[in-house]
Amino acid sequence: MIRVSTSTKDLSRLAADTAACFAFEGDREPRGVDDIKLRRALAAEMKAERFQGRPRDIVMWNANGRPGCRRFLVIGLGPEREASATVVGDGCARAVRAAERFAAKKLAIRLPAISDDAPAAVVRAAVEGALLGAYRFERYLTDRARQRSALDRLEVSVEKGSRGVARAASLGEISARAVYLARDLVNEPPSVLTPAEMTRRARQHAKGSGLSVKVLGPPELRRLKTGALLAVARGSGQPARVVHLVYRPKKRTSKTPKVVLVGKGVTFDSGGLN
Repeated sequence: MIRVSTSTKDLSRLAADTAACFAFEGDREPRGVDDIKLRRALAAEMKAERFQGRPRDIVMWNANGRPGCRRFLVIGLGPEREASATVVGDGCARAVRAAERFAAKKLAIRLPAISDDAPAAVVRAAVEGALLGAYRFERYLTDRARQRSALDRLEVSVEKGSRGVARAASLGEISARAVYLARDLVNEPPSVLTPAEMTRRARQHAKGSGLSVKVLGPPELRRLKTGALLAVARGSGQPARVVHLVYRPKKRTSKTPKVVLVGKGVTFDSGGLN
């Protein structure tokens, strides 16, 4: 997983292989860049490239490390009236994918201020979006020439005075790790991720997370009269499993709400893969 840090540094003071900032539709210069020389240089590049600030518009300026970074990106976010933490998160994902095309190892991102969302919410979305933009499943890829260059560090910069930034970044990392796990499970071939292997991984991730694990095999499933599930399992040599994970907060009362999530973890089905 990429190492994440936060700061309040201006774009000109961020040290990285690639630095990214953002602009909305109609902007003639990037947001959140205090250094006048750098802001003017990026504005000139935006003008030369006819950058309009639409979603997926990207300008790249090779600065040869003069302001501290070798390369700067300006990412379009679309209309400012539609700006949100989610929009910024999507922009951060695009920034990561663009930086990886240049084999960047560290990416620094200067976030714009969003009027309708608190800075902490923007930071959480930015970190989650950036990490998800870096996701790849290359476990079985043997041709090294096809492997993408991977980032190993991400620095997210916000305006001074923003509260809760470090915790927000941590929550973004936690969310991204959870999505990574789900995507890895989806991408595994059914010859590897059998019901037994799915059970093993559930136990592995539950350990140390405060989760209790109960696994139901064919005998338990027959007693529960889950005929449909067992009928599907007859098409395979792999016996069915149902994994029941429970998390009980240490501080809970009779009023603590109970949340139940039911996931369909079919590892193989002749009618389609899940």
